[in-house]
Amino acid sequence: MEEVHVSSRVLQVCWAHALSNEKEEIMGLLVGSVKGTTVKFATLKTLKRTTREKDRVEIAPNQLVKGADFADSLKDENGQSLRVLGWYHSHPHITVHPSAVDLRTQASYQMLDSSFIGLIFSVFDFNVRSIVDKREMIAFQANTSEMPPVCKYVPVIVDDDVSMITKEVFVSTFDALMEMWELMAEEYKEEFDEVKARNFFDLVAQANNDSQYTQSLAQLLQFHINPAINAAKFLINMAKMSEEVDEMDAMDAQEEEDGLDGREDVDGLGPLEEAKDGKHTQSSRESSPGLMIETGSQEF
Repeated sequence: MEEVHVSSRVLQVCWAHALSNEKEEIMGLLVGSVKGTTVKFATLKTLKRTTREKDRVEIAPNQLVKGADFADSLKDENGQSLRVLGWYHSHPHITVHPSAVDLRTQASYQMLDSSFIGLIFSVFDFNVRSIVDKREMIAFQANTSEMPPVCKYVPVIVDDDVSMITKEVFVSTFDALMEMWELMAEEYKEEFDEVKARNFFDLVAQANNDSQYTQSLAQLLQFHINPAINAAKFLINMAKMSEEVDEMDAMDAQEEEDGLDGREDVDGLGPLEEAKDGKHTQSSRESSPGLMIETGSQEF
C-alpha cells in the first residue's frame, strides 16, 4: 500500500489508549476500506489483552472474531461492509520503529490480507539529557520479499472525512473510547482477583490489594475519564458558540439587506418638495441597523 488515511478522531482514541499504560503495551484493531493503493481507517476496536508485558502484547483469537463482526456491522457510503485492515499497538519507553516480533506479526496478517497496515505509537520515551518527552507514530508494512521481513514505512495523512461516511461509523469512534475504559476496568479487576487468590489468608496483603485496586479505579477516573468528559464538554460548548455566531452573522446580514431596501425607498422620494408657504421642508431620517426612523421636518 502507498498511503494511509486516518481521521483525527481515530488517532485521538489510539493516543489515549497508548498513553493509558506506561508499563505495558496495548493493542487494538483498525477498521476501514481500501481505495486503490490507499487504506482508509474510519474507526477502531479496542481489544482485551491476554498477554500484558512491557515489550509484548497478545490477544485471544475470539477478540479478532469480535473485531471482524464489528467491522462487518458497519457500512461505507456505498453500503459496503467495512473490514479489519490494520492493527495498532504502543511502544512505552522505546522508539517507534517496529521490532523483529512486530514485523513477523505484521507479515502473518499480510498473508491473510495484503492491504493490512500496522500503526505504532511510541509513548513515555523521555530523554533525560534533552528533557524531551518524545511521542511518535508511524504506519508500516512488512516487506516479505526478504527474510527475515524488513520494514516498509507507509505515509500517513490525517483526513477527517473518512470517519464521516455514516452516522454509525462516526459514533463508533466515541464508543471505542468508552469500551477502552471498560476494558481497563476489567483488566484491573482480573489482576486484583488473581493476586487476591494467591494471598487469600494474608489479611495485610489483602488490605493492600484492596487499596491498590481502589487506587487504580480512581486513577482511571481522574486521568482518563474526567479529562475526556471535560474535553467533550469543551467541544460541545465551542460548537454551540460557533452556531450562535453564525446565527448572529445571518441576522446582521438580513438587517443590512433590509436597511439597503429602506434606503432605496428614500432615494425614490425624488427632489425636495416645496411647501405651500414657499419654504422648503425636508424629512430628516436617522438610521439604525435595518430601521429607518422618522424624526419630523426641518425648515431652512
